[in-house]
Amino acid sequence: MQCLQCMPGFYIQVNSTSSIAQCLPCATPCMTCSPGNSSFCLTCYSNSALTPDNNCTVCNLTSNCLTCSTSNATICTSCPPGFGLLNNVCLACPINCQTCFNSSGTGLAGIQNNVACTSCNPGFGLSVAGYCLPCLYNCRVCSGAFQQICLSCSSNFYLNATGFCTPCSLGCTSCVPTGCLECAATYLLVANNGPSYCTPMCPFPCSSCSLTNSTQCTTCLLGYTLLPNNTCAVSLNTQLTAPYCGFGSYLSGNQCLQCNNNCSRCSAPSTCISCFYGFYYNATNNSCLACPTGCSVCSNPTSCVSCQGNYTLINLQALSNQPYCSQCALPCLQCTQNPQ
Repeated sequence: MQCLQCMPGFYIQVNSTSSIAQCLPCATPCMTCSPGNSSFCLTCYSNSALTPDNNCTVCNLTSNCLTCSTSNATICTSCPPGFGLLNNVCLACPINCQTCFNSSGTGLAGIQNNVACTSCNPGFGLSVAGYCLPCLYNCRVCSGAFQQICLSCSSNFYLNATGFCTPCSLGCTSCVPTGCLECAATYLLVANNGPSYCTPMCPFPCSSCSLTNSTQCTTCLLGYTLLPNNTCAVSLNTQLTAPYCGFGSYLSGNQCLQCNNNCSRCSAPSTCISCFYGFYYNATNNSCLACPTGCSVCSNPTSCVSCQGNYTLINLQALSNQPYCSQCALPCLQCTQNPQ
């Protein structure tokens, strides 16, 4: 198998004897480097700057810089969220600020160190004085001048006509005044002529139930029998009538035989029905193929759903426009949304 593209922190190198392309690590702290020269940096990770001689100079860690000057590692040029740039230094924003700025000359009174908020964390509104004040209960975004005026609500709530957040009905995770839009994992969305709502999914011990009536079982869990009234009762037999095979195996002639690699369920050795984590189902030949590097769950060869440890999910991938998993930048053990 040959590499076509490398992850951040690696460069592609073709082996002179085997002609196989492989990914080799760049010198720290290069994010990308020149093929054949791991110390020739092309781009740098955050908190470092690319110098004219193609090295990455790490910014002064005590300055909290996101990026810094190539000539002076103590001079910040930009700051991470929660910090504002003031006199080439990144100062912590006031409490509950997401971003802030130097407010000198703006007429804002009483702002400590002349640093005022420009945007707030969820649940807070930006006031005209440059502070982030708490919104009403369960309000995610509110008007800064009038914290009692809500603009959008937290999960499980909807904004009513009076500007307050009203809780959704039982089992509903997203709703509007006319009904429910999404349900919790154990509930089913019912959309009739009236308002839509969430009803509990199949009751135990149903394994499946009617789409029009969730209280009517259509099949039962192992060890239960389906009765004429569409309910499940404990099987009268003390022993199961047929063997039950665990994950990675299938039933054949009262024996459990192993599925092909990576199948969690199959009907024959080479006919997969579902896959283990790290693999996706390929309907073309009923097989389980490996997810992209770093994915724990994926829907196809280029689209990740969740990531393994030491990776973070990036929603939009260049060229393919698909979510992918990017490895956290050293020395991070865990990161969210941004590898740096």
